[in-house]
Amino acid sequence: MRGLDLADPLIHDVPLDGWFTVTDGEVRPLDPVARENLAGAAPLEVYQQFIKQRADQTPGSAEPGSGAPEPAPPGGPEPFVWVAVAVAVVLVWVGIVVWLRRPEEGSRAEQPPGRSARHRPEHGARR
Repeated sequence: MRGLDLADPLIHDVPLDGWFTVTDGEVRPLDPVARENLAGAAPLEVYQQFIKQRADQTPGSAEPGSGAPEPAPPGGPEPFVWVAVAVAVVLVWVGIVVWLRRPEEGSRAEQPPGRSARHRPEHGARR
């Protein structure tokens, strides 16, 4: 990076993930990834042809850099599906518990208000 003028533009080649600079009409690699693809300085026109050829070889690419596969976004629909299933299971479980614990229809009519069957003394028990 010695001799790099801060006024020179830096270019990030997204499909290669390499950094280049353009100085006096020449493209120069700046990092190891860029050096693997461009051994030294090359005229800008030559490097533009390289980019065009690479874009033409990549299926579905309309412009340079658009053919690079985009990584899937983290946390796609899978966590949402698992959360939805978990919520549904909990709601079904709560519904079953509430349904099983509801009083039977005839049991309220037999009990006087304020007294439940749990607190009623058994037959034959003394007070």
